Amino acid sequence: MNIRAIQLSDDKKLAVALRSVLIEMGVPKKGTAYEDKELDCMFATYEHPRSIYYVVVSDGEILGGAGIAPLRNGEITVCELQKMYFLPEARGKGLGQQMIQKCIDFAKANHFKQCYIETMPNMRDAQKLYLKNGFHYINHSMGATGAYFMSCMDDKNVVMRLIEARDAYRNRLANVFSTNEIDFYFKSVLRGCLDIDPLDLALKPNLELLPFQQDMINDTLEAFLEEKPLQYILGEIHFRNIALHVNPLVLIPRPETEELVEWIIEDYKDLSREISVVDFGTGSGCIALSLKKEQPFFSVCAVDLDKPILDLVQENAQKNKLQIATLQFDIIELDQLDLEVELIVSNPPYICPSEKKEMKKNVLEYEPHQALFVPENDPLLFYRHILNFASRQLKPKGKIYFEINPRYVVDLEYLILSFSDYRVTKRLDIFGKTRMLRIEKQ
Repeated sequence: MNIRAIQLSDDKKLAVALRSVLIEMGVPKKGTAYEDKELDCMFATYEHPRSIYYVVVSDGEILGGAGIAPLRNGEITVCELQKMYFLPEARGKGLGQQMIQKCIDFAKANHFKQCYIETMPNMRDAQKLYLKNGFHYINHSMGATGAYFMSCMDDKNVVMRLIEARDAYRNRLANVFSTNEIDFYFKSVLRGCLDIDPLDLALKPNLELLPFQQDMINDTLEAFLEEKPLQYILGEIHFRNIALHVNPLVLIPRPETEELVEWIIEDYKDLSREISVVDFGTGSGCIALSLKKEQPFFSVCAVDLDKPILDLVQENAQKNKLQIATLQFDIIELDQLDLEVELIVSNPPYICPSEKKEMKKNVLEYEPHQALFVPENDPLLFYRHILNFASRQLKPKGKIYFEINPRYVVDLEYLILSFSDYRVTKRLDIFGKTRMLRIEKQ
């Protein structure tokens, strides 16, 4: 396959190829670009000064193309990237990147300072390619063009204003989130990634974003379109009285887990001596570090399977100026751990694979499955190992606090009561579900 300038003999084959792509995209044949007469005479259409159309050719067949021409009714320094369509057999081969570069090189050689393109909301793959090549979203059309959402690029000289960035978020994410959600996400990105006060949207709407800020807007917008969780995009979350770094190695802490910490702090608010605490399956360290922050008499050890996770925990400890111990250990092998403690807390994996159909995309596709799921035939796997450990290593009058799956609360109670020395207390979460258990050793 190669890219070359259009020839008169290409017109018929090119028209067939372009209309085939339009049909594939679901464009109606009546009253749309499908009826555009220019499609039948592309050579003549682009046989004008500062205009060109390139075609993709393979064994004499035309597989697509793209063109550059002055923007109709636009400024003399603005061109438009037009009619960039490829048949399926030309996709995924890097031709889009080559085509855009060839068009931009032509535009620069002909003294254009801006390049504009009109796209459609569902053309996500194409938009990713445009963004990669320096385009960014704007909130208005240019020249005599249509009403679809637009993109604009200019050799890094065109700036994006704050209000335009907000409007780009609203337009691109409208089919995924509500306006309130979009505005919340945008303001979170301003504060967390760009170091811009969200009040500046009202006070300085025309604030020009720096190049790295524009890149961050485009990158985060694409991440939201893929429904990546906000917390992973920002890389940080606030949990009770601490700030935590999070990444896809660890679960995003939930409000229910804050309630579990609250219960423990309530029970030990009058503590006057140091007691030993172990947090099994610590993840980001949200439980372990919150307990240490709010009750200094807790001597906390955070346990997890993987060293990179424990490195993150220590990073979060330093971030919050807290000191806790970490231990790399597998909950399944707790029968080999010799560690006497007075308080155990755990929010272990407790979701069965059959529950996936009820879960959201942003959880299933981004959060670590090893921290979410248990075998379908053994949903209490981790609780059983922790309880066995506690029967040996938890001191008399010691307590265990579990976050649990409400579906298995009865089964878990039976398991707990199979140990003769435990007493169980249940607590509801903010949604009215039995989400927490306190187990006291007699």
